[in-house]
Amino acid sequence: SIGYAGAPADSEDADTLVMSADLALYAAKSAGKNRVGRYSPVLRARARERASALQELGLAIESRQFELYYQPQVRADTGRVEGFEALLRWNHPVRGVLVPHIFIDVAEETGLIVPLGLQVLNMACAEAATWPDDTYVTVNVSPVQLMSSGFGSAVNDALEASGLSGKRLQLEITETGAVEELAVAELDRLRATGIAIALDDFGTGYSSFESLKKLPLDILKIDRSFITELSEGDSAVVTSVVEVAKALGMQSLAEGVETADQLRLLLTAGCELVQGYYISRPMPAKEVAEYLSATAHSNGGYFIRSDNCAPLLTAGG
Repeated sequence: SIGYAGAPADSEDADTLVMSADLALYAAKSAGKNRVGRYSPVLRARARERASALQELGLAIESRQFELYYQPQVRADTGRVEGFEALLRWNHPVRGVLVPHIFIDVAEETGLIVPLGLQVLNMACAEAATWPDDTYVTVNVSPVQLMSSGFGSAVNDALEASGLSGKRLQLEITETGAVEELAVAELDRLRATGIAIALDDFGTGYSSFESLKKLPLDILKIDRSFITELSEGDSAVVTSVVEVAKALGMQSLAEGVETADQLRLLLTAGCELVQGYYISRPMPAKEVAEYLSATAHSNGGYFIRSDNCAPLLTAGG
């Protein structure tokens, strides 16, 4: 790949031109192999943002500015709450609450995802330990974190410190990086202790049946992009993923469920678990107990949380 900048449009200073060309090269390589990238002021702005984010992220981890929100994962046929996915939020002192897509790439590129992921794991296990014994917590694990040394020990330490049973912890991975032999061996060891493994974003990248057979998986997660496109006459992809999960002895879980029609079509396709705004938006940890209490009194039906967080009961499936 090649990156270039030109004078006088980009700069008349040689050092600045070289720096600008470096930025263009980095962008070209990030976009894929065998590319030519031309410098633009946007690249410099991004570099400044990245440097700022890197400095702020380190301080945020040290001062524990992060908290977890939880989104329910429920049975598609009955609405029964099986567990919650832990979703990270950064309580930035100036910019307010930030969602992961704003900072997670920087964390992964710099390796800060490892200490951040460890903090998330410990928070999730400690908070889930206060929930009913039949409710699990799902924690996202990045490829960088999965391949880091001591990851398995960190998971075991978090369980031991919190008192949470391994059977109530689910690790959600992406296929990128998870097919490395060391990662597979680590996942095998963790799964042997009762921890469940879920594969996220199935079908959106280079997913293959070979890797599905190789990975120790319990849940196959259907990406929200397929749920958005779900319609009465176009459910073949979702149905296929559900059938693949069943054939391999896994459960299927659809994320991004936002309407009653989507839920109905997922039920028809045989999907077992669902999550999304139709069920509930992510909630802070302090609201989980109240949510579980409300679901316990829903007489076996769905408990739907509306956008303004006012509880609504609907008939069960």
